[in-house]
Amino acid sequence: MKWLTMGLVAALLAAACSGGDGPMREPGQPGVVRSGSLSVFELMVGDCLADPSEASIPSEVDALDAVPCSQPHRLEVFAVVAVETGDDLYPGESAVTAQADAGCLGEFPGYTGVEYFAQSALYFTYIYPTLDSWSANDDRDIVCVVGSAQALNGSVKGAGDALPLVDPGS
Repeated sequence: MKWLTMGLVAALLAAACSGGDGPMREPGQPGVVRSGSLSVFELMVGDCLADPSEASIPSEVDALDAVPCSQPHRLEVFAVVAVETGDDLYPGESAVTAQADAGCLGEFPGYTGVEYFAQSALYFTYIYPTLDSWSANDDRDIVCVVGSAQALNGSVKGAGDALPLVDPGS
């Protein structure tokens, strides 16, 4: 299972995480309650992702490091958008990324509470299926990820312009 990634999300290569026993999620609650590696197929709206590593940037990724949103992070899953196609054939990378741009842009204000072009503190990127994962794993979802250049210590859901930024002095 491989997903091609765009921008900053590409730097989130699966790595050894702080483990722990018990589930990573509380039933019915968004986001994870403990840090750990999640398959790209397990990502859900509200999951916060660890800061990108300084490792080389991969073009494909299987898993990402998730953290509770109360811990410093820069990325958060804000939508999962289905790829629309008239048949079961892979529509091509340019068609998928065009759908990702439009779908994530459309979902952005409903999640963050602010129009994308009316602010400059947040950006979005996405993870989308490759031809290989489309064929081998029946992948049909685009994972939209909101990012911040500054570290966050809470969810951006409904935050608008009042982002939960980490105090630089701490």
